Amino acid sequence: MVRRIILAICLCLFTSTSALAVEVGSIVIPDQLSILHGKIQSSLSLRGAGVRKKFVYELYVAGLYVNIANKKISAKQLSNGDEDMAIKLHILSEMVTSKRMLKSTRDGFNKSIGSNWGDLSDTIIDFMDVFQGGISVNDIYDLIYVKGEGTKIYKNGKLEKNIPGLKFKAALFGIWLSENPVQKSLKIKLLNY
Repeated sequence: MVRRIILAICLCLFTSTSALAVEVGSIVIPDQLSILHGKIQSSLSLRGAGVRKKFVYELYVAGLYVNIANKKISAKQLSNGDEDMAIKLHILSEMVTSKRMLKSTRDGFNKSIGSNWGDLSDTIIDFMDVFQGGISVNDIYDLIYVKGEGTKIYKNGKLEKNIPGLKFKAALFGIWLSENPVQKSLKIKLLNY
């Protein structure tokens, strides 16, 4: 009996500590991401994570965070829904420069919503300013949509911008989750299908 109790305790401890993070390549992605609604803190759960690759280069690790209740809904519902969610980008390569990130982000928006950005043009250009200040290996960008507040863009834990609007949120998250994502294999990993 005592042996079973000790085994159960060890199993619980092992399970709880191993569930604290996911390792993707050499990067550890936390399984929870804290967000603020005004002054109220809540958390999002990691749905999936993967590596963005171009040719043979690993550019960044991405992690998709959603409300635990939204762990099973579709990519389109996630992108278009007025629900808290986030994508964490952990830069892996010196190949990711400001100039290249601006180009790939522009290409990503073109894939997500088409090349005519319409009334989102100024908003997208404003968003892309966050990549102007230089990018280094191990920089971390958190793109966090908070219902009723907008998309908050953090670089290395510092709030850089808050962009209001569900339409922008759908276009931004569509870079990874649309029918024409930046990398299909990464979309599958993020959704954890």
